[in-house]
Amino acid sequence: LNNEALLLVPIDSLLLSEIEFNDSFLFNGLLNAKPLFQWSDDHRVQLLPVDSHAKLNGVLEMDLKNCDSAIVIAPEIENALFDFTQQVESSGVKLLSPNSEVVAIGSDKWLTYRHLGKYKIPTPETFLGSDSIRDLKGRYVVKPRFGAGSMDVKKIHSNDLIACGVDSNWVIQPLVEGIPASIAVECEQESGRKLMFPLMRQVFSSDSFHYLSSEKINDNHLRIRAEGLLKRVVATLPEFNGYLGIDIVLGTCSDLDYVIEINPRYTSSFCFV
Repeated sequence: LNNEALLLVPIDSLLLSEIEFNDSFLFNGLLNAKPLFQWSDDHRVQLLPVDSHAKLNGVLEMDLKNCDSAIVIAPEIENALFDFTQQVESSGVKLLSPNSEVVAIGSDKWLTYRHLGKYKIPTPETFLGSDSIRDLKGRYVVKPRFGAGSMDVKKIHSNDLIACGVDSNWVIQPLVEGIPASIAVECEQESGRKLMFPLMRQVFSSDSFHYLSSEKINDNHLRIRAEGLLKRVVATLPEFNGYLGIDIVLGTCSDLDYVIEINPRYTSSFCFV
């Protein structure tokens, strides 16, 4: 009896070709990601190239029914993570990543803010781009309401907010000083087991929020503070399977720690653990 699992991986055709033919594509000066894709030569892994949203939907409709379980890894951009999670749920296949209820909260940064505020979890005050922002003073962060990978996230002074022309598809938060970090947990709903991952410092380019890499934080006091925030967040969410992380800023004391975002999917920080 062969008990080997077969892993089916839908993957963007352009990304796959870059991985195969352009080594430099996966090297940005801090990370050589080529080894992360060595599993693509494993006979137990079947890559399913897709070149459009319609092709991906077709692959999911055809192959999901042959699967015992599924993990959804997709960006929150245009609500893709939520849509694909719902598609897996409607297929009846066991979901080993967070369910659509959890994804809905984490994908929408405005809903994230309201959820965290409801449970009194510290998070920066957040404004929709459509809100009145004329009275805001100081430095702010502007980011897409549905975004991922720090794409289009920028620092801006309040004097330039109106000229920026943001609407309800954007959120605005005051710039919080401290150590940018992330921490994650892997949950198993049936048993209630939770595996905590190490605390990671997020490394950005010096002049923007362009994400470069992560590095482990070994300070035990900071780890305890971060784990406390993550446990508080998880306790407010519906029960779920799989990996969930939070982006945080650790201040000079615990009273200045803030949860910035909830990521209900595997993130790039996982690759550095």
